[in-house]
Amino acid sequence: MEDIRARIHDSTECQHATQAAQTKVETELDQVAERMQRIPFIYKMRESVHELSERTYPQLINALAASAPRPKTALAGEAQTATATMPMDANIPESQQKETPRVAVSFATISRPHTKDALETKDDVDDFLDAYRRELIAAIENGKKILL
Repeated sequence: MEDIRARIHDSTECQHATQAAQTKVETELDQVAERMQRIPFIYKMRESVHELSERTYPQLINALAASAPRPKTALAGEAQTATATMPMDANIPESQQKETPRVAVSFATISRPHTKDALETKDDVDDFLDAYRRELIAAIENGKKILL
């Protein structure tokens, strides 16, 4: 629990989030920690830790990212100058030109490729890692931020 809390506090999303969002996330983390203190069985504790790392952590990072103030647009004169030097496709509204924020997901949610039933050779490992690398890159290209 405290490792997740530290990772959230150290994240760029937290650094750029509004104070209200930071307070809300901190309150949620306190509630999760309190619930975990009351769990009597180890298997239930494991389920709670899994839920925290796989779902709650990415949700909190996404909430912090969503609260960050957006950069201000250029002044009218600067915008006109920029428009005059841009190609015809630049008539796309500015809101569509900005890069959409990435959605945080847990590393565990990325599908592990199935190349073989067992890794027995160096080539098996290389094939598996190449396939996994492609899965990770595909997730990033689809707008994901993979939390480790």
